[in-house]
Amino acid sequence: MGHIFVSYSHKDTEYAHALADSLQSMSFTVWIDARLDYGSQWPHEIQKQLDACDAFILIMSPRSFASEWVQSELQRAKRKLKPIFPLLLEGDEPWLSVESTQYYDVRNRKLPDDEFYADLARAVPAKEMTQIVSPGQGSAKKTEPVKNIQPRSKSVGIFALLGILAVVIGVCIVTVVLLLQRVADSKSLSPVPTGPDIITAQPTFLENIIPPAALTLTSVSSLPTETAAVPLPVELPDGPNVIMFAPWGDKCQFTILSAQREPLLPDKHLLRLRIRAWTESAGGMNFWSDSFRLIVGDQRITPVNNLNELVKRDETVDGDVEFEIDASVKDSVLVITVGRDAWATKELRLIFP
Repeated sequence: MGHIFVSYSHKDTEYAHALADSLQSMSFTVWIDARLDYGSQWPHEIQKQLDACDAFILIMSPRSFASEWVQSELQRAKRKLKPIFPLLLEGDEPWLSVESTQYYDVRNRKLPDDEFYADLARAVPAKEMTQIVSPGQGSAKKTEPVKNIQPRSKSVGIFALLGILAVVIGVCIVTVVLLLQRVADSKSLSPVPTGPDIITAQPTFLENIIPPAALTLTSVSSLPTETAAVPLPVELPDGPNVIMFAPWGDKCQFTILSAQREPLLPDKHLLRLRIRAWTESAGGMNFWSDSFRLIVGDQRITPVNNLNELVKRDETVDGDVEFEIDASVKDSVLVITVGRDAWATKELRLIFP
């Protein structure tokens, strides 16, 4: 069942939950994050709920603007083409990232007006009045589900079944006729030799090799040169290793095992980074797409692939992080962030010769 996802800073919790209660009273289904420990599997649950939502409400304030977590949720909602409803809780104007989206003025901590609920209802049909909350937040408020749904007519179901059966039989007949025709044609023609099938394979990488600083990295393809797409090089002038420490002293490390650019279109490249993650933290570390952002000029680019892994203490996990960039880009900065409140952030330069 679809629902409304509320994105907010934990410092605006009081207003966010007041809004959720108001939406619930209007028979909307709400999912609101209780901001649990980052080291648990809770980030995966947040991602699942965001991907399944019917609408995305953004509570804008100076605190949420500074939250890496809120910014990541907003970028994913935009990439998933979710309807976005920004609420301006504090500030002089809406954020640049939602400049083209209609926003609703709720300054002075007031709830939205009737126009907001009407617009929301057009994107999210009212469902069971059940608020979905995260564990530990408290018991969810519930009412009885709607029970006045009329059963479908049996005759409609029978006609639908007969129609499907007729379509299946028709497809089978056409398939048999085409096969018989192909057999007849093959007998009337001399066999023509054909070359071996070309199998498109993903490039393999040289694992467990840590290249020196300022080395140009490329992937090693398993296909012959004449059939494989030629990867373009990527240089790492700062070296391939990134080391960060938590405020309590635990260490984590990321190593770029390989880097390449693959032509997608005449004006686009796919930047693929093979990254190894390790931590000595007893609680482990989340290794996922939202840990990485690519800065190109004034753009902050989100990975186009989905990476969601948990790195356990003293273990290593390898994963691919992919970005789509313009072919004209000559350099960029990879930003790596660890911790829900961004307690550690490092930047790594990438040069595209």
